Amino acid sequence: MLRKLVALTLIVSSLTALAQDDEAAKASFCDKRTESNSIQQILLDSKSKLSFSNQGGLFGGGVCWWHSRFTRNAAYIARFRPDLAAPTEVEAKKLIKSIRSAKKIVEIPGFANLYDFSRSFDDLILRELEAWQRKDGFINQQWVAGLSGSSNIKPEAMQKRMDELFVRVQLGEVVYQKLQMPGVVAHAWLVMGMTQIEDGGYRLLVLDSNTYAPDTYTYRPGMTSLNYHGFTHFVPYTGKTKEEAKLKRIVAKDCSFEEPEVDTDEDSEEEQPELE
Repeated sequence: MLRKLVALTLIVSSLTALAQDDEAAKASFCDKRTESNSIQQILLDSKSKLSFSNQGGLFGGGVCWWHSRFTRNAAYIARFRPDLAAPTEVEAKKLIKSIRSAKKIVEIPGFANLYDFSRSFDDLILRELEAWQRKDGFINQQWVAGLSGSSNIKPEAMQKRMDELFVRVQLGEVVYQKLQMPGVVAHAWLVMGMTQIEDGGYRLLVLDSNTYAPDTYTYRPGMTSLNYHGFTHFVPYTGKTKEEAKLKRIVAKDCSFEEPEVDTDEDSEEEQPELE
């Protein structure tokens, strides 16, 4: 009888400790997301990024669009639990799919951040990004977005585009943008920060899947495009704002925050831009 009582006490104690750990993990997760610019700040940490840069994809052309979207999803909804046992490969595959689908908070056991998780399961994540690319390209026909838009627009249209981007970034959004380059080439990045400069222009802080560290770009009034590392030019088109709005709602519900008001106007992704 005494043995049973001791065993029961140990079980209850263990369950209580687990519940306390769960509550502490949730509290920490929510505390890091209380400010409007919390996700921007989270993505400044190198450990909040994937361990591999843009690669793979159809015809070796990369998976930049999906690399960026997966990274943003994880920054919002992945709750890392290094105190728990690491997942098996089968379990990790399910977790990766859950981050991609972004329907709820995803708890990642055994890891403290996205970088370490992706180092252990980089092949699984890349395969998921490639599957996402195929689905969007062949089923959802989103490859058309890579054939539309101009790599040069009128100066006033470019100014309007940058002014609108600044408003979004100041509200704390991590803005996904398609970068339309000459021909049918379309890259993507996440805008994490933006400051006004003395001549009425802007300095952008971006997370580009082609590089490991945040990069800066400068826009000045009168420009018709931005310069990409000195070898081509492009116009950025904001998109996937509904995706970010959904991510914000998921976090608000889990953390009992007031549901945020988010502008989900995605006309910029579909509009026919003014040619120069």
